[in-house]
Amino acid sequence: MTTIAWDGKTLAADTLATSDGLRRKCSKLVVTPLHFYGGTGLEGDMVTVGHWVKGGAPLQRPTVEEDGIHGILVDRKTGRAFMLMGKNLAACPIHDATAACGSGRDFALAAMHLGKTAVEAVEVSAKFDVWTSLPVESAAINDPVPEP
Repeated sequence: MTTIAWDGKTLAADTLATSDGLRRKCSKLVVTPLHFYGGTGLEGDMVTVGHWVKGGAPLQRPTVEEDGIHGILVDRKTGRAFMLMGKNLAACPIHDATAACGSGRDFALAAMHLGKTAVEAVEVSAKFDVWTSLPVESAAINDPVPEP
């Protein structure tokens, strides 16, 4: 339950986590010198995928518990984006100018279709989707590369 949005330059994510009926803030973005990733789904799966991304996202992918879409992975060098899907994290190339996933996906896609940025799209989603909350985190292709 989240909103991750990609506008071709910036990946944005909300910061809401829920557990046993409690709301709290968490980071859903992982930023490395090679990639950035915005994760959805079970927090344990997000942590597993985050460790894999921090390791350089090698060809050997981890297996996660939950089936479905797990987020968006962006190659910082090429700017290519991939939807990570299924228990084996199949990297499906994103060919559209924008993409989104999570419970606020439809609101984010509509906002970007109307000219909003990825950050603004997640902000719009937070107004309508009960599983999306502010503040929004983001990472952009032109951001400084973090130290490894």
